[in-house]
Amino acid sequence: MTNETHDQNKQADQARQVVATQAGATGKTDQAEVTAKAAQTAPVAQAAPAAQDAQADPTAQVAQAAQIGQARQTAQSASAIQSTDRDDFHPSHYPLLTFPDEAWQWFIDACADLEIPVDDSRRAIVEAIYSHLVGVNAWLNLTRITAPADYLKFHVFDSLTVLNLVAAFTQPGDTIVDLGSGGGYPGLPLMTWLPERHWVLVDSRAKKAAFLKEAVKLTPCVTAEAFAFRGREAASACPALHHRCQIVVARAVGQADELLIDAEALLDLNGVLILLKGQSYAGDEQHRFHHALGRHGFSLMEEQTIALDETDPDRWVVTAIKSEQRPHSTTKAKNKPKRQSKNR
Repeated sequence: MTNETHDQNKQADQARQVVATQAGATGKTDQAEVTAKAAQTAPVAQAAPAAQDAQADPTAQVAQAAQIGQARQTAQSASAIQSTDRDDFHPSHYPLLTFPDEAWQWFIDACADLEIPVDDSRRAIVEAIYSHLVGVNAWLNLTRITAPADYLKFHVFDSLTVLNLVAAFTQPGDTIVDLGSGGGYPGLPLMTWLPERHWVLVDSRAKKAAFLKEAVKLTPCVTAEAFAFRGREAASACPALHHRCQIVVARAVGQADELLIDAEALLDLNGVLILLKGQSYAGDEQHRFHHALGRHGFSLMEEQTIALDETDPDRWVVTAIKSEQRPHSTTKAKNKPKRQSKNR
């Protein structure tokens, strides 16, 4: 072995020792870094063969450019998130994402069918809310829906299907609770369009409530709040909300009859419960809900079905009024377009 070869081997051994020391200091490999690097290369690489076919077709070229741009945007987001500390909910620590124009145009058209106004200022707000959600969702399970078009349809527009209903039942300053808010839906879109109401997002999980406390700051609703408790615990956990709310709205959370217990603890007399339910509501859940209404001091107001577009199955919007005030109980409960509504 020559002296030169010996020196090169010695330098390589020293380099490996440095890497080993650094790995021991961190204690583990950063999986987010691996994921981010893969995201930076895989989408663009997969798009390369299609790009060759697109050269002869101008329309395909535009579509291909949009695809590659979205892939790079996703990669940049993943790369930025890899360096973000866990339990970091601050929106400014996550990259700003934008909606493709085609997805936003679908959203504008859908809102027009329900006479919901949409402008550039609201687009900027919704993009900020979306960016925050996607960023935190990388390490905290908030939603399975993160593609821009799906997000606008299944989170934002779905939430806004009850906008006119909420506006009709409330006045500026009234308190509205989004019960079991999770990632912030329907509360975040609704407060973006009705910021003069007092919005309160409630989730039983502390980490999700911590996320929501930051998310509401992205909306124009300066009085919005977020808390971690179960609705039925309002008397002890948040007395200011106990029997003080004008509306409780809940979307895709829990069984309808069980939600009556939580809503009763929050709503004032003549307050309204609004439930956004999927197609599976029809049947046993609907039957149990109807039979439980009277036991908890509620009366059914209306049940409607609505579809988000011509391909979407019917969803349910259920409203019930709190017609009796019940005393506080410590009893624990058991562990398209086709957008027009159809009255039931």
